[in-house]
Amino acid sequence: MSRWPLLMAAVVVADAVAAEPVALPAGTQLQRPIAIVVWPERETAIVALERAGTLVEVDYERGAVNRTFGPFGVVADMDRLSPQQAIVAVSDPPSLVVVDVQANASGAHSTLRWPTRPTGLRVSGDGQRVAVVSRGARLVRCLQAADLKLPDAGSSIALPFQPGRCLWLPDHRHLLVADAYGGRLAIIDAAAGELASVRSIPAHNIAGLALGRNGERVYLTHQAIHGGAQTSREDVHWGGILTNVLRSVAVRDLLDPLADVLAHNVTVHLGDIGRAAGDPAGVTIRSDGVAVATFAGVNELAFDRGLGFEWKRVTVGARPTAVALTPDGQQALVVNTLDDSLSVVRLAGEGTVQQTIPLGVPRELSAGERGERFFFDARLSHDGWMSCHSCHTDGHTNGQLVDNFTDGTEYTPKRVLSLRGVRDTAPYAWDGHLATLSDQVRHSVTSTMQGEPLADSQVSDLVAYLSTLAVETEDRPNTDQTLIARGRRIFDRLECGRCHTSPSYTSAETYDVGLKDERGLDRFNPPSLRGLRAGDAFLHDGRAQRLEEVFQDQRHRLSAPLDEDELPALTAFLKSL
Repeated sequence: MSRWPLLMAAVVVADAVAAEPVALPAGTQLQRPIAIVVWPERETAIVALERAGTLVEVDYERGAVNRTFGPFGVVADMDRLSPQQAIVAVSDPPSLVVVDVQANASGAHSTLRWPTRPTGLRVSGDGQRVAVVSRGARLVRCLQAADLKLPDAGSSIALPFQPGRCLWLPDHRHLLVADAYGGRLAIIDAAAGELASVRSIPAHNIAGLALGRNGERVYLTHQAIHGGAQTSREDVHWGGILTNVLRSVAVRDLLDPLADVLAHNVTVHLGDIGRAAGDPAGVTIRSDGVAVATFAGVNELAFDRGLGFEWKRVTVGARPTAVALTPDGQQALVVNTLDDSLSVVRLAGEGTVQQTIPLGVPRELSAGERGERFFFDARLSHDGWMSCHSCHTDGHTNGQLVDNFTDGTEYTPKRVLSLRGVRDTAPYAWDGHLATLSDQVRHSVTSTMQGEPLADSQVSDLVAYLSTLAVETEDRPNTDQTLIARGRRIFDRLECGRCHTSPSYTSAETYDVGLKDERGLDRFNPPSLRGLRAGDAFLHDGRAQRLEEVFQDQRHRLSAPLDEDELPALTAFLKSL
């Protein structure tokens, strides 16, 4: 296990800020709020702005931004470290930033360089431990809050999946880590510095984690695809292809590696026929047991005492992703990521939006920015069951199988492909019959999502956004370059480039690769190999769970088995793309 040095930078202090509300930043930068923490000592909330790279303190009673902290870089997450401090995960440049939110000066902070891109963090309930996840590197690091300034503090734990949300359990020792894309759950024993267990639930897009009021249960918002269904009008209408879920599981089952994690689970299906609840996201549980959650795909906040039977739904801003409660529990503060705003919702009666606080200055959006709003909008689908993001999580993939009729046959579920680098991988669909990205977009909305046909301008905007999705190059495995070079020679000798041609590592034809689907189809268009290291399932039906299995078990396009020393070289090269 590698050890990561932490270097403490000098404290930078900015000029003091007056007590009056500050002016919002001008210019063209979108703010993109992504996280919120209520600060009861100051009767304010701190909101993290991803693209602006700042934190802002919001007076939610007056509806004003008091002051701004930063900028620090591209902000990935934020949490409360102490009554005086917030801690920020900055993905670019990779670092942690500790911010003094009590100081008279708005810029008092210290920066700790981080060796991999931090994509999330969480502080334990007692404030003693900090967990930092790095999605691309598949690592979690747990350390004592008091040791943040020390080199080599804490321990790094490798995971078999890319980590997303995390949550400290009530003992402040064990950390729950959710799969960023699929349905796996890991338990980290921070005191021992080890991975205690990995279990799976029928889920993808686990977007919200919260402890119940007595600490005995964990609540998760997620989605679930039903593999036996198809994207017909009927199956979409009745919620048979994809469901949106609030699930709670017992902490005792999570902590017991031998227990069935679903033994005492309670599942609540969100939304209903005619009014679905696409892409549930942030969730919190009030002290009296009321669940408060955001339905990000349909721009709503929902709350319910009966956990599934009496949901009150309130329209807020575009793509509400995070929610926090005021200290008295009577108001919800909702982060509207694509509107650069914060909604204050009164949780009484049917619910009321009391005010919407702007966190940025509105401006005309570019084509790609308009397309981003469409990508995350479940209202493009029939009844609001799903968005593009529902299957292509944040532009990647949820790793599931779905029958979306793209190959012209029924009941032939195929693996959802990543959209990273999609502009360079024409033609589209597993059989390659869709010539352009515009064709794919139109088909996805009307066939897969069973939505109304898009206008030409909407298609153009969506294509513009998809064209911005790049293959991630950060956090590539630190593999011996000599091994990678040898793997490249093996790749060339086996003539893998006939189907997977550089630089996109795909081609326009279909090929018989020795595999058949449920209807006997055996010719497939090769998916791009770029970004392959981010995958967790391979081949058209995901039958290979590890890249090595493609060659060891499936003998993909091999006339003879690879030698023992050839396999690691070939896979090292493929993971480097």
